[in-house]
Amino acid sequence: MQGILGKIKEKTLEHEIRRGYMIGFFSILLTSVLIFAVFSIRLYQTQALKFCENVVELNLNLLDHELLVIEEGQQILASDPRIRQIVESRLKEDEIDYAVELYRQREMLDKFQSISRNAEIENIYIVDNEGNCLYSSPLMIDSEDFKEQQWFFELEEQVKLNTSYISKLHDKSYYYNPSQEQCISMVMPMGFGVDQVSFLPEAFVVCDIDLEYILGNGPEDIRFAIMDSGGEWYDADTAGTDDEIRSLVSGLERAEEMQVHNVDDLLIVSMKTNYFDLQLVGIKTMREMREIQLQICFLIVSVLLAALILLVVLSRKTSSDIAAPLKRLVKRCGLVADGDYEAEFPDEDMQEIRVLSDTIQGMISNIVFLNHKMMEEEKSLSQEKLKALWHQINPHFVNNVLQSIKALAIEGETQKISELSTCLGKVMAYSVYRPYDPVVFKDELEHVRNYLRVQNIRYDNQILYTIECSERLGQTPILKLTLQPIVENAVEHGLETGKKMMITISAEAEGGDVYLLVNDNGTGISKEKMQELQENLRLRTHYQKGRSVGILNVNERLKKQYGEAYGIELNSKEGIGTTVVIKLPGSREEEG
Repeated sequence: MQGILGKIKEKTLEHEIRRGYMIGFFSILLTSVLIFAVFSIRLYQTQALKFCENVVELNLNLLDHELLVIEEGQQILASDPRIRQIVESRLKEDEIDYAVELYRQREMLDKFQSISRNAEIENIYIVDNEGNCLYSSPLMIDSEDFKEQQWFFELEEQVKLNTSYISKLHDKSYYYNPSQEQCISMVMPMGFGVDQVSFLPEAFVVCDIDLEYILGNGPEDIRFAIMDSGGEWYDADTAGTDDEIRSLVSGLERAEEMQVHNVDDLLIVSMKTNYFDLQLVGIKTMREMREIQLQICFLIVSVLLAALILLVVLSRKTSSDIAAPLKRLVKRCGLVADGDYEAEFPDEDMQEIRVLSDTIQGMISNIVFLNHKMMEEEKSLSQEKLKALWHQINPHFVNNVLQSIKALAIEGETQKISELSTCLGKVMAYSVYRPYDPVVFKDELEHVRNYLRVQNIRYDNQILYTIECSERLGQTPILKLTLQPIVENAVEHGLETGKKMMITISAEAEGGDVYLLVNDNGTGISKEKMQELQENLRLRTHYQKGRSVGILNVNERLKKQYGEAYGIELNSKEGIGTTVVIKLPGSREEEG
């Protein structure tokens, strides 16, 4: 026994490659790399400030250029004879001839498109001095909402013919499909006349500027923000901006010259635009930069050490006692890599090789087992995905909407056709395009809004709905098309009552989980049907037909994605209404 143990010890890899000179070599190498790392960090910190200043100045020049290009485009539109003729005619008309107006709209769209090719222009529109939108492209403007935009009427005191003005930061609530982002608007009066009462220009060319596009032209490690004359500021990455940074930037003094602030681990460089009263702010996090530097140094050390060890191992491979079993092992691993999972691994005398051989054999057995299991699970999951995709597209719904569009076309309801087509396109795009991509709750809510807008146009606003969800809970991850089948089911059966449909959608956080609630005042479900549905939900029965198929399919998808603790709960009373509760995993931060 002692002889066998001695032989094994004698042939271990540790014994073969361990050499005393390695300790000294490692020490010298590690010391050299650490000195290099410290020097690099100090040098990088010195250069970071200069780099940030140059980047901010460069992007400021680009911003000035973009604003001037937009202003020149506005001047072209405001001075175009045909545009002036169309706008002036429109202002003088008491009644609109829609046939003539349709022809004008096409002309105006062609004119707008020649200017809107600039990626930084989000939308172009012409409004009168009362806020009525005359023409717009590519996005539709709600005149009634636009009349409530205080920023537009605040510019009246500054108005001079043929001069552009930059608004303060404002939202885009006057769009028919508004987004959450803010923007600034460049306003230019059209100088063909003034209102005899207000003495203001009768019309204005307005360009909404895509700040996210403008702020995205820079290195990834420098975040840009724009501050207006009132101290309000916009950051394209608002979700990733903590309150400390927002407070610090908002407290900056506005100055003509470049300002540099190095507070804690933040490097902030701000500079005023040359032509408009805007401030460009560059924010660089020094803490992240140092962490990256340390990671790079650590990587260098690791790579050098690994290279050294590999060199030593390769130099020692002249010993046949080590090289031979390794070659045999590598040869058999190659057979496995080619798909031969039945390749045999012979017993080796060397302890480490024998353990490695046994470990690889165990791994191969696990791989074969897991591959088989994965194929079975993928087969089952594919069936569920096919069923989910089938329920995404309701052919009856699409056909009914198309019939509604046809009816509206006969009636000449062009505005409703436009809105209905836009909403239907968004519903279809959301349903069909990349249906298994992860989304958050606010994306699902926007899809539901578009679906309800479609139904309200079809049913003459018979559906009243409210959506209550905090911004925090709106970021909750959710499977795509979880909420819409529930709402669709409520609408489909709620309108059978002949009265206005009431739907309430809300989100709550409790115990680290998120609960989504959908309430309706529809026909409700009988006691017997409720018992059947609850049993199907409990047993995960999903191969059903009828009104419950969407709910059962969503329940099955949720449980497969998040586990048995999550899914759908259903409560309903016949003649009163139905409440559907969707339980999703959240985080402790969302609680309360």
